[in-house]
Amino acid sequence: MLSILQRTYKQPLHHHHLFCKEVLVKSRNISKSYFPARHYSTSTVQKNTLAFTIDRYKCATVDHTLLPVEPTSFAESLQRSLEHWRETQTKGVWLRISKNNTDLLPICFKYGFQLHHTRRDYIMVSNWLVEGEENRLPHFADHSIGCGGIVLNDKNEILLVTEAHTPHLWKIPGGLLNTGRRGDKYSCCTRSL
Repeated sequence: MLSILQRTYKQPLHHHHLFCKEVLVKSRNISKSYFPARHYSTSTVQKNTLAFTIDRYKCATVDHTLLPVEPTSFAESLQRSLEHWRETQTKGVWLRISKNNTDLLPICFKYGFQLHHTRRDYIMVSNWLVEGEENRLPHFADHSIGCGGIVLNDKNEILLVTEAHTPHLWKIPGGLLNTGRRGDKYSCCTRSL
């Protein structure tokens, strides 16, 4: 039982691993991450949308290597993609813009994208698509705070849970603290119960 718990927490906790882990699809060769995506969208190019993948949280990650560089073509593809994502109840979108294509950023902002973070060679923007619901995409951070709780019954048995996306892994109930709620450590555990 301990080895199962240890394997659960050995996985790296980078911000994209927590919610919307990027899985790239290039010419039908699929490269999986630590958290494999459930659905791969390989036919999106045929629909004149941006090429993307859907992760286990129903978030789309656009393949930045296949972005149209001409602004008008990009705007048309982005608009069709947003329509498709809303129809399929995709929750959020990650879009990476290279430093050579920054003229595409005003188009992203026009369609509701917000700046997420920047690096030397790219700018990451994101868009939360669920209307009336708080944006659940993770903030760009250098750490995350999580906690778990041990629940014992009268027989001294420990409660272990699985998650829908990793039914083969068992863990103690818990999760990540919501951003800005650092003092609310108990709700992190009780949400899972």
